[in-house]
Amino acid sequence: KNDISVQYALSLGDFDEGGGKLCVEEGPFAVRAVDTRGRLACLDGRFPHWVSGYVGERYSVIFYRSSGEADPPVQAIHEV
Repeated sequence: KNDISVQYALSLGDFDEGGGKLCVEEGPFAVRAVDTRGRLACLDGRFPHWVSGYVGERYSVIFYRSSGEADPPVQAIHEV
């Protein structure tokens, strides 16, 4: 609700390989699973998103902007 631009996401912890990916709806019939384990990903959090299933402990660090002029939500995933 307070997200007005892209966000940067990073996941940390002891969780199974292949799980805990950040899934983002890029369009009505397109979902991309982004591996944020130990690496930054840039996405627009105003697009629907969730974390795929995993086993273990997973922590997320999210950086986002909540003030200033809002950027229009044009695409879901951005290059870092």
